Amino acid sequence: MIACRIEPKGQIEPEGEGVWRSTGSDPQFRLTHPRGGRLFPFRLAGGWVRIRADLEGLGHTKPVPLLYVDDGSGFREDEAVRLELREDGGIDDLVRLPRRVRGLRLDPLAAS
Repeated sequence: MIACRIEPKGQIEPEGEGVWRSTGSDPQFRLTHPRGGRLFPFRLAGGWVRIRADLEGLGHTKPVPLLYVDDGSGFREDEAVRLELREDGGIDDLVRLPRRVRGLRLDPLAAS
């Protein structure tokens, strides 16, 4: 198991310990190695991985999380994986990653 660290990439800012606030319509997190550094300084093998996270929208906002995988060609909209949100606001999905993974990005509030 690899526990990734989230780093704000755009349109999102911290609002407390483990709490983030969107500042735009397309907030993004990079998923990085837990010790920091480059996006993935190691080669992440493809295959099935389990993605778990807790998300909660405020007000009428319902999160529609998307996982973007960079296989060396950059993050592409047509390759994004829509993650299913449980009733309690959590994500617990199995996702098949391509053979080569160069980076991961989580967009927690994609347009639904």
